[in-house]
Amino acid sequence: MDEVIKNNYDKDGNLINRSIVPKGYDSVEDFLKQVDDTTIKEFGYDSVEEFKSVVGYVDDFLNASPKNNIINKGLAGGTHVQGVDYDVLGFPIFKGDNLKFTLKLKEEYYVMKDTDQFKECTRILKKAIEEGKVSRELFTPQQLNQIEKGRARIKGLTWHHHQVPGKMQLVLTDIHGVNHLGGNKLWGEGIR
Repeated sequence: MDEVIKNNYDKDGNLINRSIVPKGYDSVEDFLKQVDDTTIKEFGYDSVEEFKSVVGYVDDFLNASPKNNIINKGLAGGTHVQGVDYDVLGFPIFKGDNLKFTLKLKEEYYVMKDTDQFKECTRILKKAIEEGKVSRELFTPQQLNQIEKGRARIKGLTWHHHQVPGKMQLVLTDIHGVNHLGGNKLWGEGIR
């Protein structure tokens, strides 16, 4: 096994498929015996079903091409030098002051150019601010102006494609710069 990627071979030594295995566990099933919908949150997921969905997308991605890999898989279960924790599969966990907002896109927005997708994310954020669900205090005057105008890109912030299908997070651009396999490659068909 290569950190979190297990290669499965036939009796002749030919690669059959590749699968993700949570770091520190023998299998996905072994990991799932240790968590429930409450404890899975410690690993950056909202539910066991959400985690299973990600495993399916990652396995499909790994088997689509032998070149496909999980960037920074060696950090699975650890912390990047910039202070970003990585989950047991090798994905960054953006949280605290680094995370401004999280939303779930409707499926019709999963596969489209970033600009269109990000405008929809900003529209949802603007509505959340207007409804008092998100504090205006989280943003600079310039950022608030860009949100009001429905801009796709907000200065100093980046819309992150989480590995969970449709989940988008608005994170600090500097922190988002840590290398990672993003959800755009898993559920967004890699369209930029």
